[in-house]
Amino acid sequence: MKKFVALTLAAIIFFAAGCGFIEPDYIPEQYNLVLILGSRSLAKQLDFSLITDELTSIAKNGGEVYLIANDNSPGIYNKITIPPVSNRLSPANQQRKAQSSVQQLVEKCREVTAQSEESDIYSSTALASRCITNSRDTLIVMDNGLSTSGRISFTNTTPSRIDTEKLVTDALEGENEIDLKACSVKIYGIGEVSGEQAELSRSDYKSLVNFYKDFFSRANGNVAIYETPFSTVEECQSQYPVTICPVTSDIITPPIKSETVKAETNAQDIPAAIEPEPLKDGMIIDIPTTSVGFIPDSAELLDSGTALKALSVISSTLKESDKEIVIVGMTATVHDIEYSKQLSLERAEAVSCLLNKLGVNTAGYTVIGTGFSSDNPFHVKDVSKNGKLIEEKAVLNRTVLIMTRETAANSGLI
Repeated sequence: MKKFVALTLAAIIFFAAGCGFIEPDYIPEQYNLVLILGSRSLAKQLDFSLITDELTSIAKNGGEVYLIANDNSPGIYNKITIPPVSNRLSPANQQRKAQSSVQQLVEKCREVTAQSEESDIYSSTALASRCITNSRDTLIVMDNGLSTSGRISFTNTTPSRIDTEKLVTDALEGENEIDLKACSVKIYGIGEVSGEQAELSRSDYKSLVNFYKDFFSRANGNVAIYETPFSTVEECQSQYPVTICPVTSDIITPPIKSETVKAETNAQDIPAAIEPEPLKDGMIIDIPTTSVGFIPDSAELLDSGTALKALSVISSTLKESDKEIVIVGMTATVHDIEYSKQLSLERAEAVSCLLNKLGVNTAGYTVIGTGFSSDNPFHVKDVSKNGKLIEEKAVLNRTVLIMTRETAANSGLI
């Protein structure tokens, strides 16, 4: 009799399941979600509303969540196991359970803070790669991108002047520890800086985006970079300092052209400059020689009126600055090094004289010329392997830079 009852119950359960009365749990394919979080000084508070979809997905499907704090000694700040939402629940209850898990994950993410000074995005990525098991996993990077230590550092020169291809190659060569196993890589927050870190210029931002696309792609990741700005404005609260990275100021924005600009160029040809912010450590004012109109291979101005027009906004910024200022002349890699240093010095002195005419007291300024010296970290490599000048790179070196003395010292210029 007992055997008959047992068989009967089994048959009823089987029939009910087959008719949809009792649905067995569906176990989705779980995966790992790894987050590198740049919750550190000089960065904005992270905007986790941007990753709601990713958090909701793992809250429903279940899996392991690894939270990594990006600092000079990155570690796994927290590891969270998320069970999948049971499909035995009603759709409304499934939604509520998933939302509850998302809220808990956001709270855990907000707890992540730097545990040491600086930022080492290479080591953080290497650690993350050890948490990646296969291509189903997802890596999310929420960081402003300004790594300041380790194999990737942006502390010596502006992002727009870094040879990004070489930096990627140098970072990933040798004992490379990174293989992202073709997983999805989603990057948020590049350029989201705060505090004393100056805002990135458009050219710096573009270079930084291109660098990280290349870096994560060559680390075997499927990369997507999201440019939506954070809704947050406050700086992350951290007791650990981070080095200020130099960035190019957008104070002067004429397009970069050939140095053989015609003498008849007039003030109306100069695009309107952006309203400047006070010059501070880390900001580099980049003045292409075409904006002040030098005759090729000389420090003689093509048109002093046009040059004064171009420097007028810069002069206002410098008048308000209480910093010690350094003016640095540079050239493309032409002629010999001593000639190039002398030419770049004379052009830097010419810029100093123009600023003085605009009412800037340049008596205490330090003026130097580096020519095409490789000791200047702002100099872009503009010669190919066969010794030919690369014009699109060379034009970046025909310039005069203005920066604070601290920035110049940090970059090894003085």
